[in-house]
Amino acid sequence: MTTGFWNGQCLWQELILEHQPVLRIFDNICSKISKVVIKNYNDANMHVILESKPDPKASFGGSGKVIYRVRDQQVVLEKSPVKSSGYVEQVKSAIYHLHFGDLGGRPLRVIYFVLGTMGCLVIISGILIWLVARDKSNVAPHKRAFNLWTANIFMASCLSMLPVTAFTMISLKFIAKPTQADIYHLYFYAWLVLSVYFIVRKKLNITNNQTLVLSAVLCMAVPIVDGITCGNWFWHTFSIGASDILFIDVLFCSLSLLCIVVLVKMKAHQAKGGSLADRMITAKPANVPA
Repeated sequence: MTTGFWNGQCLWQELILEHQPVLRIFDNICSKISKVVIKNYNDANMHVILESKPDPKASFGGSGKVIYRVRDQQVVLEKSPVKSSGYVEQVKSAIYHLHFGDLGGRPLRVIYFVLGTMGCLVIISGILIWLVARDKSNVAPHKRAFNLWTANIFMASCLSMLPVTAFTMISLKFIAKPTQADIYHLYFYAWLVLSVYFIVRKKLNITNNQTLVLSAVLCMAVPIVDGITCGNWFWHTFSIGASDILFIDVLFCSLSLLCIVVLVKMKAHQAKGGSLADRMITAKPANVPA
């Protein structure tokens, strides 16, 4: 959803400028537009479909919808986001709010992101501890090989997600009219290729180092490419109040700097000898068949 918003800025601005009447419907309703669908673009039967989510202070559940016919500027369907919500719709909306953390604004989303990242770190560190704990001389070689392959596949799949995400966002900037299928194809095929590459390399230190390098480079490239292709430099988005685009660019810039810091500290720690876990990541367990 963020990627689609990031690339649909020009079309959304055009909609705001040319079709103001459809947006006035939400002026007196405590809701925010969550999705915009344009059907039959530039056709005589062109319709604009707006979906909205109510402000959690007004209604924690429910959704609104407006179908606007551009030809004669008529609203053909209108559904209030704060009225006539059934049980199923209430449950779906509650799950949506709790999943995306949009009930408390951007600060709560940042907290959700931090907590989600902490959960990922706990899982990854748990896998490494599990691998170290089973690197014992009394464990059969075939079991140790299985443990290493399990950790290798898990680490390759997890650590390649961040650089693939940045790569997808950069690639979409060079597609004239990106669709949801383009997002899926770019992301999942790139994720598959990168994961298979690290799995075949079969060295956890290579997976760790190269994903950090790729993440640092590609995450920093996200705001740079956005500025070059769309003119959305930090100072410009700040001056026009495009807070969502500015937030995404700042986020990826921060992630890039964080990856650089982690990479530098990790190299310095390994130069001092590292810990048992570091040596476990660097070298394959002894007497384990390839």
